[in-house]
Amino acid sequence: MKRTGFLLLLLLSLAGQLFAQKNNRTTLRIRLSDGYPLTVAVNGRYFEKIGKTLTIGDLPKKRHNIKVYRYRAYQDGKGGKAELVYSGRIKVDPGSTYDCIMDVGTRKFRMKEVASLAEPATVEDNTAGNISLPPVPVTRNSSLATLKQKMDAADEDAGKLKLANGYVSGNSVSVADIKDIASWLFFDDTRLEFVKSSYSKVTDKDAYPSLGDIFTLESSRTEFEQFLKGR
Repeated sequence: MKRTGFLLLLLLSLAGQLFAQKNNRTTLRIRLSDGYPLTVAVNGRYFEKIGKTLTIGDLPKKRHNIKVYRYRAYQDGKGGKAELVYSGRIKVDPGSTYDCIMDVGTRKFRMKEVASLAEPATVEDNTAGNISLPPVPVTRNSSLATLKQKMDAADEDAGKLKLANGYVSGNSVSVADIKDIASWLFFDDTRLEFVKSSYSKVTDKDAYPSLGDIFTLESSRTEFEQFLKGR
């Protein structure tokens, strides 16, 4: 009996240690600000997958060396060219999840801690042979072009959001305009705040559900859908 009790305690202790280790793992979800495919190396390990969003999980340490490459597929679909756009060290907290944007314009790696991802920690999207590059964004009028220049010049989302809200409050806007403006914000929580506050201003509210496509995190899309149900 004593031996059985000892083994049970040992198994419970091991299970607790494994659970603690699992909960201390960090997850990064990484994308480029211009929507292009990317590939990533963490601590010298190059991930073979390529996609518009990469989710890297199971990171145990607090500091990591990371390299981010912007990937351009060849016209024939057989391979492509990887351009290094960031190389540096990042610091993360154990057990946290981060939404990460590689700002192609400033070459800054921006991170924001978010709630745990609903999706499993895997590499997502297309492999090298099936990548379709995003369309070149078309600015619909000169005032939006001016707004984009001002938002691009703002270094943080707080400044960008202030400019975006100011524009919407003083202009007639469509859902297409809101989608453009939201794409110039870095993080999902800021985009969510913006689309919620802009709802009463748009001229074509029937098209508002299409804005769900602008979000990276499933939790953000869910919150957006719940917001629409209350309208």
